[in-house]
Amino acid sequence: MNFGFVLLIVIAAGIFGRKRPILGALFGIVITLAIVLHLQDYSIKSMIVSHLKGIIASFVGAYFAYFLRSGLKGGSHNTGHSIGAARGGGANIIHTDEEEQYHKKK
Repeated sequence: MNFGFVLLIVIAAGIFGRKRPILGALFGIVITLAIVLHLQDYSIKSMIVSHLKGIIASFVGAYFAYFLRSGLKGGSHNTGHSIGAARGGGANIIHTDEEEQYHKKK
């Protein structure tokens, strides 16, 4: 199995593994089986090596796409109230009306 087929498996597994990486990995394994059975000779050693390359490439592609996608969407890590925010003009923080009323009651 040459580099072009491995790259094809990684890309296909990544596309299908963006939301559910196990489905992308399984899809990559199916592609690997199809490529190996269609294009390879039938010696045991070359089939085992090709299957292992394809399986590893499909899992790597699927999980890489999953982690890349989850990192790019932000994950809501900058939402909500800030703790210890300076009141007044020091930090240029704009409070909502509810926060201003809460701070005035303190």
